[in-house]
Amino acid sequence: KICFVGIKVWPHDPDRPTVQDATSFDFNGVEIQEGSETHILNNDEDQSFYRVILRISIANRVGKITPYDVDVCVYGDFHINKNVPIEEREDLITVNGCSMLYGAIREQVMTLSARSIHGMLILPTVHFRDKIKKREEPPSRKQPKTRKPKASG
Repeated sequence: KICFVGIKVWPHDPDRPTVQDATSFDFNGVEIQEGSETHILNNDEDQSFYRVILRISIANRVGKITPYDVDVCVYGDFHINKNVPIEEREDLITVNGCSMLYGAIREQVMTLSARSIHGMLILPTVHFRDKIKKREEPPSRKQPKTRKPKASG
């Protein structure tokens, strides 16, 4: 299940149509905010159920300016196979859930901008592997330092 919570795709400067069609817009240098708005929630009663919330925002306040201001929030409800070990579930649902939700956001932005003043905006492809939690390695078992006896003199 995927549901949109809010969608904003607004021409950045509607009074000045861009010469460049938004379809060929180069996203290098654009600041896309999403980190603080990604949430993974699981159900204590059903260890296979997860809700993933993803919000993507291009506010055009910093970095390269895009033809549109974008702010989209979506959530998805996912069930994960109970054969997947519990310690691997959150990483798996984070990467795959965010990828599926981002695809839905990307499609919605394309659809809404297709008939807008600057033309169709296609968000860049992304990956969410950097969302995997870093697991701490167990501390290596170092040999305790031995003290050399001081020579008495």
